[in-house]
Amino acid sequence: MRLPESRRGKRITIALVAAAVIGVYYTISRLVPHNDLQQLLEDVSNTLGAWTYLLVGTFAFLETGAFVGLVVPGETVMLLGGARDITPANLCREVIKKLTAPAAVRIVVYPGARHAFDVPELPAKVQYGFGTIGYHPEAAASARKEVEQFLRIVR
Repeated sequence: MRLPESRRGKRITIALVAAAVIGVYYTISRLVPHNDLQQLLEDVSNTLGAWTYLLVGTFAFLETGAFVGLVVPGETVMLLGGARDITPANLCREVIKKLTAPAAVRIVVYPGARHAFDVPELPAKVQYGFGTIGYHPEAAASARKEVEQFLRIVR
């Protein structure tokens, strides 16, 4: 199957995929009236057994593939904090260089900003799990402008 090359064609493809996902969700929610999502997931994984790993792996690939433009080709912008210790910006750059189309990915690094720099509810620096996160108002404002500009270009 060849994906459409035009931006209008890409939007139609994305809309059709979204409609299909919503339709499947609606159908399943009507056929399986589970209120407890955790229990539903456990039931499905117990039924599928080892096939659950294949299903989860496929979903993870599709999510990641869509992010980097492998599944639905297009432009991607990555907004990274320069002071990240969870996944450093230079590591992200190295991964992007290994893609088949690294030019389709634009990386913007905000010096001094940490992971989750755009979450205003966070303090400037807090230890979280295995890394440091924190709000950086200047980087957040700049990233918001960057996203707005990116969305104008992609339309």
